Amino acid sequence: MNTIAKNKANKCSICGQGFDNLEDLIVHEAVHDAGPEDELDADYVGGHIKFKNKMHTTLKLGDHKIDVTPFESNEPSFSIPYKRIIAVDVLSNRPGSSFLAIGNDANMLAATAGISILTNYLVNKPKLFLVLTFMDEYNLQRSVAFQMQRVEEAQQDIYDKVAQAKSKK
Repeated sequence: MNTIAKNKANKCSICGQGFDNLEDLIVHEAVHDAGPEDELDADYVGGHIKFKNKMHTTLKLGDHKIDVTPFESNEPSFSIPYKRIIAVDVLSNRPGSSFLAIGNDANMLAATAGISILTNYLVNKPKLFLVLTFMDEYNLQRSVAFQMQRVEEAQQDIYDKVAQAKSKK
């Protein structure tokens, strides 16, 4: 039997929003099932323990998580639930930037190890990077870095989704 038909209160089983009729509820839940709202082309440059090589990816910003999918694949390499994201930062490799001073911030100390593989890639190439710091499935702090166009806009989009996810308890 359809789980929606069992839901007599006409509330979304995913977000809890109420509806006056069943048809509106079905349409609403289909939007949740439709998948990511936004997709961002990005070069993954490192940080994840299981994915050490740079790769061109698509960041699929869904309702509850980010799926990091290699450009040639439809299967995500890894996912990051918004509720597990600690920080969404834009860092630079320019002299005097926050990227080079990353070890000075105690909260970002783990990011130094997590993105140390970037050292050779970053030399003499002033660029901006989106760095996501999160708690992984083993409850360890991890940081992954991406290079993309309009990195500040991506930062704001992801931050908004993190804030929204964390406000729903």
